[in-house]
Amino acid sequence: MAAMCNGENSQSWRLLERLGFVREGCLRQNAYFKKDDHGNPLWFDTYMYGMLREDWLGAYTGTARNGAGKGMPHEK
Repeated sequence: MAAMCNGENSQSWRLLERLGFVREGCLRQNAYFKKDDHGNPLWFDTYMYGMLREDWLGAYTGTARNGAGKGMPHEK
């Protein structure tokens, strides 16, 4: 699985990390949604996350690479 979020949104990336996602990279100043008073774009970074099957199962058993704890739904 993959996920992306605004690097300035700490609630988003902390949630992804708690869920067992691993930060794979950062796209620097790749997007903007707002402009300043002069019409210049206000760029922000995007964090990229990934989760392998092993990461998902590791988060459930408490052996995830990123330190995510137990409590993930188990895959049958």
